[in-house]
Amino acid sequence: MKKWLPASLLFLVLFISCNQINTYKRWDNDHIDARIRNDIAERNAKIMALAYNCDYKGLSEYISDTLKKLQSYELEKKFLPKMRGHLAGKSYNVFREYYVENSNDFASIKIADGKNEDAFKINLNALTKETYISMLQLNDSNYSEILTLVYGHYKTGWKINILQIGGYSIKGKNCQDFYKDARRLYVDHDLTDALLTMTLSDMDSKLFPGFKFDNEEEMKAFHDKLQDSINRKYPLPYTLAQVSTKPQIFRVRYELVNDGWYLMISYLTKTPISDTLSLKKENNEIQKNITDEFAGVYEHNKLIVYKAFNEFPENGKPNPWNYQFVYRRDISQLPTARLLRPKAAK
Repeated sequence: MKKWLPASLLFLVLFISCNQINTYKRWDNDHIDARIRNDIAERNAKIMALAYNCDYKGLSEYISDTLKKLQSYELEKKFLPKMRGHLAGKSYNVFREYYVENSNDFASIKIADGKNEDAFKINLNALTKETYISMLQLNDSNYSEILTLVYGHYKTGWKINILQIGGYSIKGKNCQDFYKDARRLYVDHDLTDALLTMTLSDMDSKLFPGFKFDNEEEMKAFHDKLQDSINRKYPLPYTLAQVSTKPQIFRVRYELVNDGWYLMISYLTKTPISDTLSLKKENNEIQKNITDEFAGVYEHNKLIVYKAFNEFPENGKPNPWNYQFVYRRDISQLPTARLLRPKAAK
């Protein structure tokens, strides 16, 4: 299963604010001087190779002294080992690049870019008069992430002041696409999938501190509205009163896998996990009645996994024994579902 790492994986310099009046010039992407851009491209390639091999000694030659003083241990012991997994099997392309010349050191940089829903702003304080922001998009067949490298130009050349990786898209959809999908699901009264889709949107919007989509507050307000509606309509654990055994749903979420995601519904049952025939009968009843409580779950999900428990899982402890029922929707026969196979799991 793909583990999507949060955008809190970061190593950045704590910048010092100042009141100096600063003027700056900015060049974007292909408008950047080719010599500077080629220099950065070569450095990016070397840095990713060093990071993939967890070669901190080699990588440290490209890192500013300030960053090394603040984050050397975290960078070597925590960040680099995880970076290998992010880089393995990935191609990459340039997402955005900016070259900025400031009149002062420790100056504020404000960048506005993108169009329509994808419009965003970057705000950061630069340590040097020359700053280069390189955002690289790492891609495989299912996921894209943005590796951001912010360089400052020192006497010894370009050095990294910020190094961070954050999620950008899943199966070709970024946070703005998920936001559109969530609004459509909300109109269709499928609050559950709307909220879970917004959760995917949240995962794809945090690229690095200082980066913000223009409609981020709007997205947050919509997410909070959905969360409030869900909390009022489906307080957990939620009893399925129309099912004879009165199972209690205690968790509904998307599970990310290599080919996308699926809906997982976990519920507490009094039917013994060892009694598989009774469990199957109960689950068939749940499947027949679930849309009366959760509108749209079969229409909007191709794959649903039900997990039956006899006791609540506890944080920090292994999951108790549970029984899984896997249903795949036949697109030509909405909203029916077909049992693939149940299996026991610990």
